[in-house]
Amino acid sequence: MFAVKAEPKKTEFLEQAKSARLERANEKKREEACIEIQAYVRSFIVRRRLQKQVREEFDLFFQPCNGSETIVPPKPAIDVYKLVRKLLFLYSDRSDRERLEVLCRYLVASMDTDSTRDCYISLALNKDLMLDCIQQIKDLLWLCCLQLKTLKPDNPNDAKSINLHLHILVTFTSTSTWKMLKNKSMEPLRASLNQLCNNIMGHLHQSGMYSALQELLSKGLARAKPCLKHATLSAVITLALRPLVAANFSENLINLFVLHILSVPAVVQHLSVMAPECLAVFMSNGLFKKCLEMLISEQSTRIVFYSLEGNYALCLLGNIIQLADIEKEQLSTGLVEFTVVVSRLLERCQKYVVNKKSNLTHWHPVLGWFSQKTDVRLHDAMTHVVEQLSLLWSNNIIKILFAELLAVETPHEYPTLLGAQTPQQANRPKDLLKKAFSSRQNAHKSNKQEQNESVIVTLVCALYQTALSTLTQLRMNILTGISQHEALLSKLWHYIHTHVRLKSLLEQLSNNSSSSLPDCQVLILFCDCASYLITYASLTL
Repeated sequence: MFAVKAEPKKTEFLEQAKSARLERANEKKREEACIEIQAYVRSFIVRRRLQKQVREEFDLFFQPCNGSETIVPPKPAIDVYKLVRKLLFLYSDRSDRERLEVLCRYLVASMDTDSTRDCYISLALNKDLMLDCIQQIKDLLWLCCLQLKTLKPDNPNDAKSINLHLHILVTFTSTSTWKMLKNKSMEPLRASLNQLCNNIMGHLHQSGMYSALQELLSKGLARAKPCLKHATLSAVITLALRPLVAANFSENLINLFVLHILSVPAVVQHLSVMAPECLAVFMSNGLFKKCLEMLISEQSTRIVFYSLEGNYALCLLGNIIQLADIEKEQLSTGLVEFTVVVSRLLERCQKYVVNKKSNLTHWHPVLGWFSQKTDVRLHDAMTHVVEQLSLLWSNNIIKILFAELLAVETPHEYPTLLGAQTPQQANRPKDLLKKAFSSRQNAHKSNKQEQNESVIVTLVCALYQTALSTLTQLRMNILTGISQHEALLSKLWHYIHTHVRLKSLLEQLSNNSSSSLPDCQVLILFCDCASYLITYASLTL
């Protein structure tokens, strides 16, 4: 009886204790939440106050001279360093872009003074500040690289900002314009400061400077009419070349240069028009030959192609062909390398060329139906790329590629081919080819051609055959370019007459039905060109 009365009191007591415990726990959570909210609010207020204070200090420090909008009077370099450190700590692109431009403009101007007190780079000679100063320069220059990715060169205001950021990048990656080093007392430090510039360039290219330059070039040049000016284009190419020269053209940097600079649509063509001095630097450093030496490796070609895919690999091909047209001497000495590299790039593009339209294909103005999507920016620039590709079958390059074949003296008559024939025999192409091959078996050649000539001729013919099957929309242009050369077809016929054996060719075809055999490539190219000429002649009559 007493136990029954005690049970409700015990339950009530436990419920009250539980309720009190939950209340205390909730109160503690509310208190912690209040403290956390207060911490966030107070930290936000403190940060805002600090940002406002630093920005006001910056604006006051870099206040222009009276009567000028941009010229800031010289300041001690140590004071500039301290203020820049504060700005970089809280930098916001939305709020501080104009301040960054003011700072860049001032730093470039400070490099034009011979005073070690005011010259910003002089802090790198201070043992106590050297490491921090170098890191600050790296951070600042990388911030400028990031600006190049977002700015639009077709906007006049952005174009001025681009030139400013490029100016500071060019200034701090070479000692050639540093007025401080013109003093004789500073000359012993030149080697150390040159090494500092190399260190800065190494940091920039590892961080992604080449991708920023590529984005800027693509936005400025991948259009029907380029919007980059001479100074801008020269500065970009100068920045792209400096790490290469500093690293003595290492394979890694050449690979980056090919991927990010030579893959920009028609960049070599625009350089030849707007900044020919940059092409002169290309030639003086043998850049064309070095690129071929890197791309001759099949693995390097594969990596480059899969990084660029078909569209931009075609742009790379156009730039390589135009460089070959410019550097004809280098092309003559590197004929095999050029032929192999161009053939490989065309073959890899050919893998994405299809014969019919489908839901997975896109129309390409050069390749026809293509299984990869075309970048919108490439449509406007494709006219320039086609002009570059057309140099491959221009008279100048054909003369160089077929130089050994064109140098061979051919007899004026082929008795076995041009002898008396009935009209029925003359109209049989099979009989004509059979006589050519059989005459080769019976003829004795007094001056045997070197094996080298055979290899080069078959490589070049294979190159043009690959171009015909890959660049489907330019097929007629290619045949016109090859066929219009006066002596080429007769020389090809002489080569077939003197080099190709019917028996061995049939044996090869029986073992391998593919038309990619070397002798087949020569024969098919000759037949394609002859067929084109016959068709053209029949239409004009």
